[in-house]
Amino acid sequence: MSIKKIYGIYRNMALPAKASFWFIIMSVLQKGIQFLVTPIYTRFLTTEEYGFYNVFVTWQSIFGIISTLNLSAGVFNNGMMKYENDRSAFISSMQGLANTCTVIVFSFLFLFFRQFSSFMHLDLPILIGMFISFLLYPSFEYWSQKNRYSYNYVPLIIWTVLYAVISSGLSLFFIFVLPESKYAIIFGTIVTQVIWGGIFYTKNIVEGRKFYHKEYWRYAFKFNIALIPHYLSFIVLGQADRIMIDLYCGTDVVAIYSLSYTVSLMLSIVASAISATIAPWTYQKMKKKDTASIRKVSKVVLIMLATIVLICVLIAPELVMFLGTDEYLEAMWIIPPVMLSCFYTMVYSLFANIEFFYEKSFYVMIASVIAAMSNVILNAIFIPFFGFIAAGYTTLVSYIVLAVIHYILMKKCLDKNEKKGIYDLKFIITLCIGISVFSIILSITYNYIIIRYILVFAIMVACLKKKKRIIDLLQLLCFKG
Repeated sequence: MSIKKIYGIYRNMALPAKASFWFIIMSVLQKGIQFLVTPIYTRFLTTEEYGFYNVFVTWQSIFGIISTLNLSAGVFNNGMMKYENDRSAFISSMQGLANTCTVIVFSFLFLFFRQFSSFMHLDLPILIGMFISFLLYPSFEYWSQKNRYSYNYVPLIIWTVLYAVISSGLSLFFIFVLPESKYAIIFGTIVTQVIWGGIFYTKNIVEGRKFYHKEYWRYAFKFNIALIPHYLSFIVLGQADRIMIDLYCGTDVVAIYSLSYTVSLMLSIVASAISATIAPWTYQKMKKKDTASIRKVSKVVLIMLATIVLICVLIAPELVMFLGTDEYLEAMWIIPPVMLSCFYTMVYSLFANIEFFYEKSFYVMIASVIAAMSNVILNAIFIPFFGFIAAGYTTLVSYIVLAVIHYILMKKCLDKNEKKGIYDLKFIITLCIGISVFSIILSITYNYIIIRYILVFAIMVACLKKKKRIIDLLQLLCFKG
C-alpha cells in the first residue's frame, strides 16, 4: 500500500476509528518509553532495589483499587452517558467519593502500620507518598476517561506521553541523587503523579464545583463496589505472584521475574489495542447478526498474536540481555509462559465480549475470582518447591482456566438467547494447544542461536506470503465495522 493510499484511508476513517488509532500510538509511546528506560534501571540498580520497586507497584495497584474504588473504570462511562448534561459535576463528585474512601482506608493502614509494614515490606514514607498520590492522581484518570469517551485524543496524547517522559526522567534523576537508590523509581513515579493529579484535581473541581452529590455518590458506589472483586482478581492474577516470590524467594528474585513481564510489554500493547478495537466491533456485528465476520476475524487475530508469541519466545535471550544484565539471564526461562499468558488474555476476552454484549458482568466477576484463587493456591504449592520459574507456569495455567470458564459462561449466554456457537472452537483449541506446546519446546533452543534465527526467518517468510489476506481482514476489522 502506498503512503497516499494509507493517508486516504486515514482521512476517511470515522472519528471513533481515528481516536482508536491514536490511542494505540499513545500506548506504544508510553510503554515504549518504559521499555527503553528499563535497561538503565537494571544496570544502575541492584536486583534487590529493582525488585523492591516491583513489589511497590503491586501493592500500589491493590490499594489503588480498594482506596479509590477504581472509579475511573466501570461506572465512569456509564456516568458520562447517564448524566450527560452534568458531566463536570459528576467527575468532581467522583473525586470527592474517591478521596473519602482513600482517607478511610489509609487511616486503617496507618493505625496498624507496624503489622502491615512487616508483611508488605514498605516503609512509612512510601505509604504516605502512596496515600497522597491516591488523593490526587485519579483526577488525571477521570479527565483522561472523559476525553476517551468524547474521542478528544490530541490533549490526552500530549499529557499522557509527557507524563511518561517526566516520570522516567525524574526516576533516572533520583537514581543518581538519592543516597538509597531503591526509592528512586518510586519517588519519580509518585512525584509525577502528585503533580499531574494536582493540576487535574484543580481543573475538575473548578469545572464541577461538587465534592459531594448524594445521587452520584450512591450510584457510583453501588455500581463499582460490586466490581471490586473483579478488579482485585485481575491484580492478583497478574501481579500477586511477585508478592509471593518476595515472601518465599526474596526481593532480588522479584526483579528477575518482573523483567520477563517487561519483555512482554509490546505484545501486551498489541493485544490490548486489538481487544479495545474488537470489543465494540463485536457488539456491532452481534446486533447485525453477522457472526461469520466475527468468526473470520477472530481467527486472523489469534494467528497474528500466536506468530508474535513464537518470535518473542525465539529471541527471548537477546531481549533479556538488552533489558538487563547477566544477573537477569534466568528471566528468559519465564518468557514462554508469560507470552502465552498474554495470548490467552486475548482468547478469554473474545468470549467475555459476548458476555458483556448480553450484560452478564456477574459472569465476568465469577471467572476472574476463580482464576485469581487458582493462581494464589498454585503459587503457594509450587513456588516453595520449584522457585520463581514455577510462578510463570502457575500464572499461565490460571489464564487457561480463565479462558475455559469464560467459554463455558459464554456458551450459557448463547444457549439462553438461542444462539449458535460464534467462534470456531475446534480451531481455537487446536491453535491454543499447538502454540502452547511449541512455545515451551522452543525454550530448549536457547543455547542454539543459529537454529532460533532460522526459525524466526521461516516464520517471517510465511507471514509475507499471507500478507494480502491479513491486510484484507484487518481492514474488515478497522474500517468496515
